[in-house]
Amino acid sequence: MSNYKTILLIIAAAWAGLYGCKPASRSFSIEYNIDKTFFDTVPKLAGFEKINPAMIKIYRAEMIERLVERDAVPEYRLVNAKSDQEYARLADMKNRSYLYLFEVISSAERQFIYMATSYTDGECTGLGPAYLGWLRRDRIRFKQVLRISTVKKKDHKDGLKDTIINNKQINRYQLGLKKDTTHLIFFNDQRFPAAGDTTTPITITQIIRNEPNKIGGKKAVIFTTDKVLEDPKALVFTYYATIQNK
Repeated sequence: MSNYKTILLIIAAAWAGLYGCKPASRSFSIEYNIDKTFFDTVPKLAGFEKINPAMIKIYRAEMIERLVERDAVPEYRLVNAKSDQEYARLADMKNRSYLYLFEVISSAERQFIYMATSYTDGECTGLGPAYLGWLRRDRIRFKQVLRISTVKKKDHKDGLKDTIINNKQINRYQLGLKKDTTHLIFFNDQRFPAAGDTTTPITITQIIRNEPNKIGGKKAVIFTTDKVLEDPKALVFTYYATIQNK
């Protein structure tokens, strides 16, 4: 598998099969689903059951399917909306992904949740992958793979329930741990923004993943985004919103 396909599996699994069959739509809305209740389980997942986060900062990278040139050969690729990369000025492409970094800020540590969402013709067609990690200076160490599942109606909290948006039912979702573990490190190009900083972007310049070694054990594989995705702005995340946990 090429490094490009491998990094797609890491950041947006639905795009690894870019030319496959159209996936089924998902009843998900970022405006409705992403609120403080979505992160209720995070302290427990992170091992801090008695600590409630003060706020959740949301960073987002908008990735658009565009026709670009690679060695004089045109091909469709995911291109960051903040990119300076040249592309064919065709009609707006129907496929895009929104990649999120949720910074969960508490008195204990700064945790990050990475989550990818994929859309076709404006409908959500993919949720995940999602990872839980911890901030260490200029990097996030992701160790847990998260499950994104719908909340059963009997488990809905007071005032929280499924809803109808644009004649389509939107379900409530929750985070949980998968049995899988991972070892991913996302490197920022500088120290991460302070809690009150809403202007400094997060630019992921390298991703390191441990993979099985043919002779046993694990080996670290480094993906430099500028080389693999051929774009220094391929994984730029800008501030999107803050959720106050009051």
